[in-house]
Amino acid sequence: MRGVGLAAAVFLLSAGGAQAEKPVDPTAILIPGADDWFLENSTPERRGSCHAYSLAPPVLIFLIRAADGTPVFGAVSQAFTVKEGQPVAATLSIDGGAPIALPARGIAPLILARIEDPALVARLRAARAVDWTFPSGRYHAEIAGWGLAFDALKTC
Repeated sequence: MRGVGLAAAVFLLSAGGAQAEKPVDPTAILIPGADDWFLENSTPERRGSCHAYSLAPPVLIFLIRAADGTPVFGAVSQAFTVKEGQPVAATLSIDGGAPIALPARGIAPLILARIEDPALVARLRAARAVDWTFPSGRYHAEIAGWGLAFDALKTC
């Protein structure tokens, strides 16, 4: 969790103050056409912090691009009590569809999942909403604009 925006988002979410219309970090920009997705770009003093995120209380959802170009989809919540690097049993339901088992790892308060299946990436690009199920509960998030948000990461 190198980006200041993710740390600030966790604080705001736990305080109940997150608003999707306002970026967590003042340097974040709203990604054109990507609904409520923001891009927080790397800066010289915060190298490696490039990510896209969308506030969907009680979770913050985010995207990063792995070095090999694979999307890493994640969620942040104070409710997550996972240990560093611990595997997390997770499922993901896209637009009300059947749940898909998704290998994930925890780095409290983050849960991260690499999306390596091209068909799943295509479905997420077109999705309006997802339901994540983790050991701590079920979380709904609106993700319209996911594909544009992922594409915006190419600029970092």
